[in-house]
Amino acid sequence: MPRKKQKRVIKIAIITFAALFALGACSSGRDAEKSNEYKKLLKARAMASFKKDSAERVRSAVFYLVEGSKYEQEGMYADAILNYQQAASFDSSAAIFYAIANCFKKMGNYERTYENALKSLSFNPDFVPSLELLTEYYITNGELKKAADVYEKVVRLSPDYDKKSTLGLIYQNYDTVKAVRYYENLLKEYPNRDLAVRLSSLYSSLGENEKAYKVLEKYRKRGVFDFNFTARLLEAYEKAGKYEKAVDLISKLKNAVPDDDLKYYYGEATRFLWADSSSNALNALSLLIESFDKDSLDDPRLYFLLGTLCERKSRNSKKAKEYFEKSVSLEKDEKLRLISDIVGTYYSEKNYKSALKFIERYDDLYRDSLDFVLLKTSLYFSLDSDRTAKNELLAALKIRNAEPRIYAQLGFAYHKLKRYDSADFYYEKA
Repeated sequence: MPRKKQKRVIKIAIITFAALFALGACSSGRDAEKSNEYKKLLKARAMASFKKDSAERVRSAVFYLVEGSKYEQEGMYADAILNYQQAASFDSSAAIFYAIANCFKKMGNYERTYENALKSLSFNPDFVPSLELLTEYYITNGELKKAADVYEKVVRLSPDYDKKSTLGLIYQNYDTVKAVRYYENLLKEYPNRDLAVRLSSLYSSLGENEKAYKVLEKYRKRGVFDFNFTARLLEAYEKAGKYEKAVDLISKLKNAVPDDDLKYYYGEATRFLWADSSSNALNALSLLIESFDKDSLDDPRLYFLLGTLCERKSRNSKKAKEYFEKSVSLEKDEKLRLISDIVGTYYSEKNYKSALKFIERYDDLYRDSLDFVLLKTSLYFSLDSDRTAKNELLAALKIRNAEPRIYAQLGFAYHKLKRYDSADFYYEKA
């Protein structure tokens, strides 16, 4: 082939290849574009399917949650748990596992409560209801330090008064010193009587008796005497030996509190004055009697207690007799038992004559009562009036024949009278 023709053929081949390459490139670009569109379409279809599936799962979860809630409200906790577990299989969350844990708690299954509370917190470590449930579990289990650690987080997440107050209660049951510091700070933020009462009790437990009543005096309001606050203040005065302050408090309570509360306060005062024989206590007793006489409460046991204090502490036998007689006149159901208690008071003070004189007032009322007769003859024996005791017992025997207790006492009477044959006879019959 001539050279010139050869060059022309090569040129035509190059042009043809170039054209074919360009055509191929255009075709490849169109295919790539179609491929991207297809991928987008697949992705859109997958997302739509996912959304549809997710919505269906949420609807199923809600359905089982509602069903579980119905069963829980009806107290059918096992059925509630089954429905909540079904809900969790569609949409696990802290709230669902809290509901399961709470049902287990209501069933008394604390270990499963603990397990599900932890599972709830694995989805949301700051889910307060589950943290509170975990705290309750630790308290029930006696693990108060762990309970406090968990509840401290509750307070950080939800720092309201009720939760801060609850944390204080946890502290005071396992670390008194820490609780004192906590309440001292909390009172600055929330000054109120309830917290003051708690702090006062803690001070008393640490022997800080002056602080115990002074923290309460800061919150004492004129004319306001709620029971817990007043009872705690009264006890704080007692432990600090401030008896006159205690009596002064009681003297202001008439017409400010119910009579039952006032009787309780007087009863507490007699209790702590009973345990102290100091001049301070005796002075307070005189003031208490003065206040009590003004208040005129119709409580036989209070009259008995104050009469006993008069007889044993202040040696005011006249006042004691007045109170004893008043107590018996007020008593309706157990009059003889009260008489026996009064005789016991005189007896313990070896004041046998006063005891006998007191009991003889009720001869006509209880002459046929064996307990009364035996009580009376015990006083005759104490006064060495053995013959009188014997005669009382023989008279009682005519009413109650073959009574072992009378035989035993008669044996004792004859023995004291040195009539040993008669003593042996009655001892054998007893």
